[in-house]
Amino acid sequence: MTKILKILTISLLSLCLLGLIISFIRNPYWLSIDTCLDNGQVWDYQNNICRDDCLIWQKEFGCIKLTPKQTKLLKQCRNQPNCPNNQTYKEICLNNQKAWNINENECKFDFSPQECFLLSGNWEYPEICNTK
Repeated sequence: MTKILKILTISLLSLCLLGLIISFIRNPYWLSIDTCLDNGQVWDYQNNICRDDCLIWQKEFGCIKLTPKQTKLLKQCRNQPNCPNNQTYKEICLNNQKAWNINENECKFDFSPQECFLLSGNWEYPEICNTK
């Protein structure tokens, strides 16, 4: 009976070790990504680095950059309701040349200059639209 338990224990540990190895092979950064996100930061999948100077990072548009002042403000906000306020989000949005939906108080992060003045609804457009 003890021999069977030893074999089962070794088999289980081997499977766990194999799972960890496969995880590292598929994505060697998975542990770094997890730690980064747990610390309230953003993972940049293009450069495989943890960033605190981005509001978000997505493959379609990259990093939505923050100024040093905005970075500091977001660190201070940590899970506080309505912090930062919509005005700060609007500034971040427009600074990154994205369109701001005035009615919804939301940023269109995947905005491109080809969409200038073409979106339906009430939008504030970035400076890049004024140079066209």
